[in-house]
Amino acid sequence: MTGPLRELASACGLQTSFRDTTGRMRTAERESVLAVLAALGEPVGGSGDAAEALERRRADRAQRLLEPVTVAWDGAPPPIEVRLPARRPKRLLARLELEGGGERSWSVRTDDVSSDGRTATLRIDTAVPLGRHALTVEAGRRVGRSTMIAAPRHVMPSGRPRDWGVFLPLHALVTERTWGIGDLSGLSELAGLVRGLGGGLVATLPLLAAFPGEASPYRPASRLFWNEIYLDLGRVPEVERDPAIRRYVRSSAFERELASVRAGDLVDHARVLALKRRVLERVAGALEDPRAAALRRFLREHPDVETYARFRAAGERFGLDVRRWPAGARAGRIRASDVDPVALGYHRVAQWLAEEQVGELGRTALEGGAGLYLDMPLGVHPDGYDVWRHPTTFATSVSVGAPPDDFFPKGQVWGFPPLHPERVREDGYAYPLACLRHAFRHAGVMRIDHAIGLHRQYWVPEGASADRGVFVRYPAEEWYAAISLEAHRTGTVVVGEDLGTVPGEVRRGLARHRLLRSYVLELETVPERPVPVPAPTAGSLACVNTHDLPTFAAFWRGADIAERLEAGLIDAAQAEAERRRRGAMREDLARALVDSGVLEPADASDERAVRWASHVWLASSPARLVVVNLEDLWGETHQQNVPGTSDRPNWRRRSARSLEELRRSPEVLELLRLVDAARREAIVTEGDAA
Repeated sequence: MTGPLRELASACGLQTSFRDTTGRMRTAERESVLAVLAALGEPVGGSGDAAEALERRRADRAQRLLEPVTVAWDGAPPPIEVRLPARRPKRLLARLELEGGGERSWSVRTDDVSSDGRTATLRIDTAVPLGRHALTVEAGRRVGRSTMIAAPRHVMPSGRPRDWGVFLPLHALVTERTWGIGDLSGLSELAGLVRGLGGGLVATLPLLAAFPGEASPYRPASRLFWNEIYLDLGRVPEVERDPAIRRYVRSSAFERELASVRAGDLVDHARVLALKRRVLERVAGALEDPRAAALRRFLREHPDVETYARFRAAGERFGLDVRRWPAGARAGRIRASDVDPVALGYHRVAQWLAEEQVGELGRTALEGGAGLYLDMPLGVHPDGYDVWRHPTTFATSVSVGAPPDDFFPKGQVWGFPPLHPERVREDGYAYPLACLRHAFRHAGVMRIDHAIGLHRQYWVPEGASADRGVFVRYPAEEWYAAISLEAHRTGTVVVGEDLGTVPGEVRRGLARHRLLRSYVLELETVPERPVPVPAPTAGSLACVNTHDLPTFAAFWRGADIAERLEAGLIDAAQAEAERRRRGAMREDLARALVDSGVLEPADASDERAVRWASHVWLASSPARLVVVNLEDLWGETHQQNVPGTSDRPNWRRRSARSLEELRRSPEVLELLRLVDAARREAIVTEGDAA
């Protein structure tokens, strides 16, 4: 690769790795770099354009008085570099507009300049309140603006007790009254069961808005709104009070449809949503005061709901592909008269009721414990509301993915656009902060999907294979500041998912700002290490597995290896190597459990005994939080999602046990009581040691 192209790539935050033996960039890599640079907005059609683009970039930077974002940790602004114009003014005029109102202004002499006379240092000697503030600096006739994020350096509130809870995808939760899919009331009931056993945490997958039929919670239609498929319509007053709605849901035709979507082992997301929608449309048309007044008040207080409702209704009229919409709608101008009023009313009411029920769930789950544990996905659907509403915030013609590794030798392409690292900064992190604010306000604990994405993301050009991606750097400290600020406002504990191969800077960043890291027993058991099964640390959330990994029973038996071989994710030789390694993992895990005293030596090869001992061992560890996958309690062998596959029933499988059966199961209740006892004993022991 030529020098200018290499310099331009570096200046734009690209990290390249697949060079030839001479150290030069291969043709394939150069093409990927050019494609990613184009996605970032750099005008480079080929290597020959790099020198001019680099010079333009340097000139633009020199003209910028301030960096677009400044982080003030713990409210202490750092020295701020101001790039001076050629005709240097004698003084700088600075103004800081505070988020909560109020303003601070001052002037600064430009005596404190760099040796080349091009920059001055602006010092703000007083602390600023936590928040997102607007800094303006005038240097003669030039004006520079920067968003100042004043945030606590440490995300986790001090003194939070250790806790434990359970995990189950909400779609999989079965109760005697749900309408073909788990609902928010069922999750609240599960939280009550856990609370009665001594726990304080109930975890599930993202509950964010989705397009009809979209089962994956990791490509939401928006990260700013909820998925109405999880509503408990039995708690909507109009369903019982309105005679016409009551007759409809009690009709034989409706009851037959309801029985049909309840049947079987798999959730039919499209049919369930269609069933619930028909009822919600009737609710929207039947509202009377004071309920109608409450909806109007909600829409006034949340004006973006109207925009979202019009977007969704427009999608139903014009199709999912926004690029094919009429020009005005494509550009963000959708009038109420442009869409079906019934569809518009449905989406308004759906978000109103969802906010109501998620909020109540968050409040009840928090009683006496860590509360509701939600998940913030890394991306959004490319045709979703967020990309339409914030088009310059995303980089198009590329997808986020993952490079080849031992688990996925071919790499992965996830099919959603990345956030543009520079445009997000120029907008003062407005969109990411809105996403965090939406999620944190009801979550006691929040998991950040793929925490490596705070530092860098793997961009794959459109049409390229997953091994042709390029890493793009992100300003991680600014992201940590945004997370810390919003978590501080709500008291939310944040978990950074740091699974797989992540650079050391990620775990150092999590530790530096006190986000919990993920400790997953199936991944932490590494036969090649001197200590094959290290204990969880105090700065972690510990669990046996995740929704993307095999259940304990499947892990122990190696059933997941057979499934990956059948799916073509690995070949026969790789499968055989994994089976040998899995045998070593079983031995190392059993040995660690025996050495810790939670497993009898005679039970070292007993799957059930090792499964129980694993949970008790995690519960007795210093980990801040411990989460039990409910499906491990009875030895489930089917995992909820097999990454890299599209022919499996991913995100659709119902739990084999209903909530009512869990309440009556001596085995389930006994293990959860053992987990609670281990947690309590560990806390007492820790207190005695202190």
